[in-house]
Amino acid sequence: MREGRDELVLRSKLRVPELTEGMVSRPRLLARFDQPARAVLVVAPPGFGKTTIVAQWAAGCTTPVAWISVDLLDESPPAFWRHVIEAVHSIVPTVDEDARAALEEDPTSRLFLAILIAQIERFEGHAIVVLDSFSPVLDRSIAEGLALLVDRVGDRLQLVMTARVDPPMPLARWRTQAWLTDVRVRELRLDDGEALQIAATFGDHRLTDDLVLRVHRRADGWPIAFHLALVCAVDGEHPDAELRSLVASDRELSDFVVAEILDQLPADQRDAVLDLSILEWFDAELAEEFAGTSALSALTELRRRRLLVSGIAEHAEAMRFHPLLRELLESELHWRDPSRHHELHRRAAGIWERRLEIPAAYRHLVALGDDATAHELIMGRVLRLANAADHTGLRELMWRIPSESTVVDPDLAGDLAIATVYAGDAKGAQRWVGRADELVGDHPAPTTLLRLHTAHAVLDLMDGHLSRAAAHVRSFEELRPHAHISGPIERRFAIFAARLALRLGDVDEAGRWLASASVGGPEPLDQVTLPALTAWKLLLEGRTDAAAQVSAEACTAAEVLGLRPHQGAFDALLAAGWAAYAVGDFARAEAHAEAARADAKALGYPWHVLRAAELSARICLLASGPECALEMLRSAQVALGDDTDTSELAQHLALVEAMALRERGDAETAQALASRLVPRPGTVTFLASLAVDARDPATARRLLAGRAGWSAADRLAASVLSAVADERRSDLRSAVEAGRSSGFVSPFLTLGRRVTAEIAALPLEEIHPALAIHFERSGSPPATSTREPLEPLTERELTILELLPTHLSYAEIGKRLYLSVNTVKSNLKVVYRKLAVTTRSEAVAAARESHLI
Repeated sequence: MREGRDELVLRSKLRVPELTEGMVSRPRLLARFDQPARAVLVVAPPGFGKTTIVAQWAAGCTTPVAWISVDLLDESPPAFWRHVIEAVHSIVPTVDEDARAALEEDPTSRLFLAILIAQIERFEGHAIVVLDSFSPVLDRSIAEGLALLVDRVGDRLQLVMTARVDPPMPLARWRTQAWLTDVRVRELRLDDGEALQIAATFGDHRLTDDLVLRVHRRADGWPIAFHLALVCAVDGEHPDAELRSLVASDRELSDFVVAEILDQLPADQRDAVLDLSILEWFDAELAEEFAGTSALSALTELRRRRLLVSGIAEHAEAMRFHPLLRELLESELHWRDPSRHHELHRRAAGIWERRLEIPAAYRHLVALGDDATAHELIMGRVLRLANAADHTGLRELMWRIPSESTVVDPDLAGDLAIATVYAGDAKGAQRWVGRADELVGDHPAPTTLLRLHTAHAVLDLMDGHLSRAAAHVRSFEELRPHAHISGPIERRFAIFAARLALRLGDVDEAGRWLASASVGGPEPLDQVTLPALTAWKLLLEGRTDAAAQVSAEACTAAEVLGLRPHQGAFDALLAAGWAAYAVGDFARAEAHAEAARADAKALGYPWHVLRAAELSARICLLASGPECALEMLRSAQVALGDDTDTSELAQHLALVEAMALRERGDAETAQALASRLVPRPGTVTFLASLAVDARDPATARRLLAGRAGWSAADRLAASVLSAVADERRSDLRSAVEAGRSSGFVSPFLTLGRRVTAEIAALPLEEIHPALAIHFERSGSPPATSTREPLEPLTERELTILELLPTHLSYAEIGKRLYLSVNTVKSNLKVVYRKLAVTTRSEAVAAARESHLI
């Protein structure tokens, strides 16, 4: 078995790179590596000599060193860890075959890591593992496993890493614990003495110190750029004069370097090199496809010249020109043949797209000025995957996206922010929005600003910051007449704006945005999202029957299309749940709310968690009592953390909390809580209901004076409160009759004890039969009476009964009690029979009446 597993380990990846003869030593930099630390991180862009300096240090280190060159093959975590185990095995005697055997037996388990750590803990010495060219695109579990090694055995096994960007590890914590040595661009830049030493290795007395230092300062300490200038200069007849011209102007530098490279190549190879300058990287197959058969011979010649063409870590067997050289060559191509330059960018975009290298294709389209196709390339794919609820596909696409630091186009950064929102990565979306803001210049194009406002609006909405989102919507509208709108995101902006307007209760604004969004689109948009938002609007208008029908159709379409979890399906579930809640059908409302809560966990944003929790808590309050509602609210707060308290969306939950506190008998605390909230219609009617209970009609009238723009349910509640406050019984009857015509039940149930008593005194069977049925079901017997169950309940039945007032589903109750869902249901059937009830809410009421809970 050992021999078979050895075949999976590439020995070439475990060799320390050979150092070039005569390479200059850099003692000041090498000393950084000798500082005591569990981890050493060397981070810089390409060309700063990261690998070289670590290899120099490893060559002179007295501590055992194992080397791993990280490359594309390490995208598979088992392959990566196989090489780590082999490398550590070579320098730590206590590490044997057990860790690798555990890895081969079950690569998905972390058992191998536990074994490896335990074996290293038995090691009494000190050793070093180098990970060269660590990439952030690797599976996140790799970074987590390495961080665990540093935490557990970093005192025995030091980790040294080179990378272009910071790896996703707890670097801040390591710094505070003095576990980390950072080596950055500032340290890696050449100083004057090192530049002079490098120049001396060329053995050309014509390179005077003054000119070397001027070139070095022109290169700003960038080792590869400085070396490149020297390579070009020493081949000339008069390097002194040539170096003087190099520091004179960018144009002269360009002319010199391009001429020195191109003039030494045959015409066909020269053309191939110019063609390849379009590409940021290429492999042999791509080079031949793109620039013809002469490309391979040209590359062979160029690689003979130091540092002009090099391999790259991200792609196996791939090459690239030094960035400075590539820019100079492409500039030369554009100067010689602009039409070919344009054609090659178009070809490159097509090739990269076929290879699924989407960011590379994007960059070529932007270079052509084809912004519409560029943004469709990324956002079209994102939206198609999002429409299909293909979260795996979305994550795979986002893995191909470059890091923020490598993106220099604010439009791309803005689009990637929205794409990352769809992929469910809130923190990543925030980083992309921040990057887009950084890249915007003093005079950004209107279309760029439109994309930025779109990104900000979507992210603020998902985070529950409604006022900030609304400000970006207004800015979008102001800019729209001055910009050419293209791409799918702008066409989708109306959906986000409509959703925001509905949450803010602005029916007219929502209708305008929905009308602009209803222009035809993919099935999820036409059959699920737009109908769901339309149902929400119908409910705000008081058309409960239509809202129930449209939302039910949207839910059915979402199931048929297999869209859950999905933003549109979530909208449909909530619209259906609120429609059922509005008419007092709490069992159906809870079924939709339970599904929405499950999807909210998967979708992951405060918008989803808070909105599902609000509906669920409202249902709990009316169906199961205030304790159930408060527990639901606590669960939502725990799920999101304290940072959501500042969002307006969280205030909707605070209002439900105040309502539950009032129902529990703590009206004073409820009023104090509600008084701190933004005076939305729901909050105003709640405060007015407290005034009505306190027989303070003046305060109630003041609060209810302005109702323009309120939803139908809020207007209905205000009418009832005004009638009771002023003791106008005929107006109260008219308000209840209006509720019957619109189908509303729930608005009458949350307005306080006095209102409840006044409504109960009306002939409800005549003027609002549905409300009468609810009052009959929820009415409480006199306090002196106690309802006894038909038969005593068993201990298990009592245990299950105690959990009924909570928001837990039957499956969740079973999980908590270690019972199957079928066992829970069968026991509940017996409980319902013994209590002479038929629903969960009736069972809770009967149990309280019988003092069983």
